[in-house]
Amino acid sequence: MFIAYALCFALVAALPPASSAEDERASDHKRAQSESAGLPTGLDNGDIVELKKQIAEQQRQLLDQRRQLLEQGQRLEELRLMLLELRKTGAEFKADLQKPTAASSQAPSATQGLGQIASLTAMLPPTSPAAPEAFFLRTQTKEEGQDVSPVQFRLGSAYFTPVGFMDFTAVFRDTDPGSNIGTNFGSFPYRTAANVAGNMTEFRLSPQNSRLGMRVDARVKGANVLGYWESDFLGGTGNPPVGNISVSSNSYPFRLRLYWVDVRKGKFEFLGGQTWSLITPGRKGISPLPGDLFYTQDIDVNYQLGLTW
Repeated sequence: MFIAYALCFALVAALPPASSAEDERASDHKRAQSESAGLPTGLDNGDIVELKKQIAEQQRQLLDQRRQLLEQGQRLEELRLMLLELRKTGAEFKADLQKPTAASSQAPSATQGLGQIASLTAMLPPTSPAAPEAFFLRTQTKEEGQDVSPVQFRLGSAYFTPVGFMDFTAVFRDTDPGSNIGTNFGSFPYRTAANVAGNMTEFRLSPQNSRLGMRVDARVKGANVLGYWESDFLGGTGNPPVGNISVSSNSYPFRLRLYWVDVRKGKFEFLGGQTWSLITPGRKGISPLPGDLFYTQDIDVNYQLGLTW
């Protein structure tokens, strides 16, 4: 009898409880639902809320990007319309330029009216072709919407270029050499007790250094001809009888500074007239043009002591 009760107790102990089996079935069902929804297993409620927030933020970013793309598309459309309008305006302007004006359509030809007794239109002779310009002159251009005045005028085949400037020079010396605005380096007075000029000061204010001149460029029988003239008002300002004009009058005599002609053809060059010395320092070899010489930046009209000019 004891043995029968022992067997029944062993069988009851060996059987699994019904509640644990039901819990396993419930957990398997939840795992299957999570796997079907694409969610990782083992998530709690806080993780799910965080995932929802991330998904909402991604959706908001996508909406912002879509809005930016729409705005860019609208800007591109506006630029395309502006480009079409500019092309249309350019085509109309080009067509207006190509249309003949009423004056040009009614203008008579070069030979119209020749041989007639009377004519209602003007008789215009045919124009001759323009002569070639000098080789060293640059052609003047006319900028759009602005008239450019030429720096030279033409007579025949020669081009005349005026040169010069207006000058007003002030000079102060602690002695009185009496040489006007040009310093006389050969007779500078010493400051001694017996020399009156050496103990006096001198102040000069004069427009004598103003320049006036002309440059002429031409081609003559294949040769390049360059003529140059330059003058100032520094003549007659030395010793008496003409040196006292700076005291009694301001009628400064007109002086000829430069007056020469240079002819070049091939390898040959001929220079004649009044020009600078050939031993005056030059910036570009040996040249008679003032812009090619080096005679210091001194304001004195006699330049530098020891400079040969």
